[in-house]
Amino acid sequence: MDKKILIKKSSFIIKSKEIQDNYIIGDMIGKGSTGVIRRLIDKTTNQVRAVKMIPLKRINKINLFEKDIEIIRGLDHPNIIKMYEYYQDEKYFYIVMEYCNGGELLLKVGDLGQITEDMAKTYFIQMISAVNYIHSKGLFLKNLRPEKFMFNSVSPNSTIKLLNLSFSMILQTPTLGNLVRLKPLLTTDYFEAPEIFSGKYDKSCDIWSCGIILYVLLCGTLPFEGISYKELNQKLIDGNIKLIESDFEGISNEAKELIYLMLNAPEKRLTASQILENKWLKSSCEISLNVKLDCSKLVKQIKAFNTCKRLHKTILTNIATQCNEAEVAQITKTFLAIDTNHDGHLSYEEICKAFEGSMTKEELLSLMDSLDVDKSGQIDFTEFLASTLDSNIFLSEERLIKAFNSFDKDKSGKISAQEIKNFISSDCSENDEKLIEDIINEADLDGDGQIDLNEFMKMMNNFNDLERKIALIQK
Repeated sequence: MDKKILIKKSSFIIKSKEIQDNYIIGDMIGKGSTGVIRRLIDKTTNQVRAVKMIPLKRINKINLFEKDIEIIRGLDHPNIIKMYEYYQDEKYFYIVMEYCNGGELLLKVGDLGQITEDMAKTYFIQMISAVNYIHSKGLFLKNLRPEKFMFNSVSPNSTIKLLNLSFSMILQTPTLGNLVRLKPLLTTDYFEAPEIFSGKYDKSCDIWSCGIILYVLLCGTLPFEGISYKELNQKLIDGNIKLIESDFEGISNEAKELIYLMLNAPEKRLTASQILENKWLKSSCEISLNVKLDCSKLVKQIKAFNTCKRLHKTILTNIATQCNEAEVAQITKTFLAIDTNHDGHLSYEEICKAFEGSMTKEELLSLMDSLDVDKSGQIDFTEFLASTLDSNIFLSEERLIKAFNSFDKDKSGKISAQEIKNFISSDCSENDEKLIEDIINEADLDGDGQIDLNEFMKMMNNFNDLERKIALIQK
């Protein structure tokens, strides 16, 4: 792909005015302090989604609110709830998200009864991977409670999602030093770090919350019951924090040690990335690698993506941002298996390890460059999805019509050069017009300088033919 063309996932999570044009708003499935959450039905694909409806009168500073939206648009991790698009009319701000119906983490675990240490480990590694990703973006959550983690579906092997980000994420300001002075929080919620009581805390407060959740997963009870926040904070300061040893009966020493390293004074707590390197979790990391990678199929798909046109890649990235968890469950497992350090990205080293023996070094370098459509130096989750989507997903008529309509913003029935430009960027602005013209020409069969639905469909079906040709060559 031309290095001048940059395709970003966030470009496809766009703001529109009339949600009723695209969705049927259904029954209420949740309620929070800022608004309600309702079920949605996509009029084109019949997919079920969720929408958070926030009354505009409850948004004090719309400019700050939209900055939060901008941050969430850029998040791209398989264990963080996906945001699809957003709307605003005269009364509400609508945030369209994944529909998660698997139940809250602790409630579902409660229904299962006592879980094994390995099950707790499987759940926890997904939680801390999401938190690590948030921290890597210079953000932290502060009020991280178990209800913010939900199973995506009722399947026993469902992915855990961090949801209800609720614009509670705090941008850590480097100029203020390690700790950020914030408004004290008076609460009795034991999932929140005790230093929050004093109003002086940083991202390590999320580690405390994860430590308490892990304690509950392993022991089935809360630690520190009956102790006030003030007392607990003083015990941390004095180094006198004690856990209930009898709760750990049957729990490995490695798990217990990890909890101690998380429920500690802020300056002594492990970071999220250090937790992912902890010996207790290493076995889970190794277990994740045992997912059987169908390298032959992946290589064919990725090589097809590598050789396809720029507009193909733009459309496939668009479709990847709109897929639901059920459609990409296997691809998600593959991504997580390759992502051995669980940072939410695939590095060149991780790609080499996964495809060792299947591709040459030159092919791997070319693959990295091709898949890295936003030129960040690594492969993000959506980039991997776009390159490995099954044709039965991206060639469905409903899916292609939805993709076409997302480009055709003025509803003229044709995609113009300006509409293409809205979704891609370039590092060579003086040649933008020529680059966009070249991209339009990749599909413009009648030479009118625009792409109609028929041309759009033909181009995408030609990509499927390319996949078949590559498959035949490699037989």
